[in-house]
Amino acid sequence: MATQQAEATQASAAPSTTAFLLIAKIKPGQADALREAVSANAKNIEDPTGSLAQVGTVHFVRVAIINDDTFLFASQFDGDIEPYLDDFYTVTLGGVGFDAVLRYCEDWPGPNDREGFIEFWKSHRVPDQGSGMKQV
Repeated sequence: MATQQAEATQASAAPSTTAFLLIAKIKPGQADALREAVSANAKNIEDPTGSLAQVGTVHFVRVAIINDDTFLFASQFDGDIEPYLDDFYTVTLGGVGFDAVLRYCEDWPGPNDREGFIEFWKSHRVPDQGSGMKQV
């Protein structure tokens, strides 16, 4: 019993993951182009050797297009938001990797603008209301 309690205490002291949900409005008439871009870049999301796999704190990433006007990016990762977004920017060569997809969304600043990149992600982030994961 004491061993089980100790193990439970150690498990609960382990760092939790953080949920990140981004919702962006798709530019009018660009949903099909966005679908093609997501499909063409699926390797970066699913491939264990893709660029997102190089961000060692990421547990999973999912994307969806909702009603042809909304882009959803969802992920779980370890740590705080600033290093997470900085890793995204660095690993994708100044946001070039994300530009292939996010160029079809309103407010996207384009690649090679670190401040714009970070601001886009932060300003389009929505609270995760259901996972019970830590929010930062």
